[in-house]
Amino acid sequence: MVEYPFDLEFIKKRMAIPQKIAKLSYLNEKAAIKYMRIWGEKKMPITILFDELIATIKQKRMILNIKLLAPPILPPYCPLFKKLKDN
Repeated sequence: MVEYPFDLEFIKKRMAIPQKIAKLSYLNEKAAIKYMRIWGEKKMPITILFDELIATIKQKRMILNIKLLAPPILPPYCPLFKKLKDN
């Protein structure tokens, strides 16, 4: 096994941060801008920033999934509403 003079996990996290910010931008643009500023201004250590990004992406995806899985609200005059009500 090759030993490197630096922490390989740290380098992988550092390389993944721009990709994670891009992913977050599709879920929440304001949060992505916030993290871009933190990243660009070096206001937070890499590991903490990476962990926060992962947690934020998971949270935003969970909120999005809940919204997508929620049953639609159908007006009473809708034929599908009547079918569901009869069953």
